[in-house]
Order: sequence, then structure tokens, then C-alpha cells
Amino acid sequence: MVVFESDRPVIFSLEEIEEATGYFNETKKIGEGGYGSVFFGVIRKKEVAIKKMRSNSTKEFFAELKVLCKIHHINVVSD
Repeated sequence: MVVFESDRPVIFSLEEIEEATGYFNETKKIGEGGYGSVFFGVIRKKEVAIKKMRSNSTKEFFAELKVLCKIHHINVVSD
């Protein structure tokens, strides 16, 4: 497993994300939940999972982000 190693959060451009997911092509979808869909992609030669949130779930996004920031796991990319 390769992770992005950085002292800061890694920022990806929308163009990188769209290219990695084939513009969120259904063939790249690997999961779906109550707040959005998860897509497989490759960015900067690394395999990633990209969650596309539904536009009406801003509150849920920030709640999930808070939880993810506290998780330290080999399969979760964080700062």
C-alpha cells in the first residue's frame, strides 16, 4: 500500500479527480451510501477511492470529515 506522505493535506484539482474517475463513470463506481458514491481512480500513480458527495449533504460531509480526521488507518489517506 502506498500513501501520500506529507506534513499537510494533499490537495487534488477537480481535473485530476475527474480524469481519475473517468468523469465519475459508473464503471468506476465501487460503492454507494446515503451521502454519495465512491469511485476508484489512480492519481499521481497511486490508487485512490474518491467519494462524490450529494450536493444536499453538506452538513453530513463535515460530520464525516471530522470522523475521518480522527482515524489513523493504513487504508485512509490523511495528513
